[in-house]
Amino acid sequence: MFIKFIIKSLIIFAFIFGLFSFVATAQEKDTIPIQLSGLVVTADSLKPIPFASVSVHGTDRGAWTDVNGFYSLIIYRNESVEFSSIGFKPAYYHVPDTLTKYRYTLIQSLRSDTIYLAETYIFPWQTYEQFKIDFVKVEVPDELAYSNALKNIEQIKKSLFTVYLPMDGAGNYKCISNSWAKKASSIGFMPTIGIGVP
Repeated sequence: MFIKFIIKSLIIFAFIFGLFSFVATAQEKDTIPIQLSGLVVTADSLKPIPFASVSVHGTDRGAWTDVNGFYSLIIYRNESVEFSSIGFKPAYYHVPDTLTKYRYTLIQSLRSDTIYLAETYIFPWQTYEQFKIDFVKVEVPDELAYSNALKNIEQIKKSLFTVYLPMDGAGNYKCISNSWAKKASSIGFMPTIGIGVP
């Protein structure tokens, strides 16, 4: 009788231990971290979206994409990942609980979000009619037009002087020095020929 009691106790103990180990394994499976990495791109042209937000919904974990749209973050099974950026509609990805590997790559595309704003006119006058009246009354002084024309003529004179006047001593020295430096840097090599020179 005592032996039957011990056998029944061992069977019950083995059953309870097996049940707890199964539950612990199932919970441990959900707490194993998974590395999710990939790209965030535009839906229409597949160009990378820099500095987009990639966050795990309902937690304080997340990441930003780099200049090339690449991201990497740690997630767990049964979590939702939110992808968002200014000018795009947010997208969500639910991590399934059937994942078997511990590294996954996801390329997420975001659709552009177009916001149409009403047309706005900004004037320093109270009404459009006052603006029209003041605009017609404005007189441009002749002195301003004359001074602008003189400035333009001075610039044209300077450009003509640089083309037609001969170089001074410093300019000649610089030209000769550059020529010698070019010859010295190509010693032992084939002579260089400019593009378009016959």
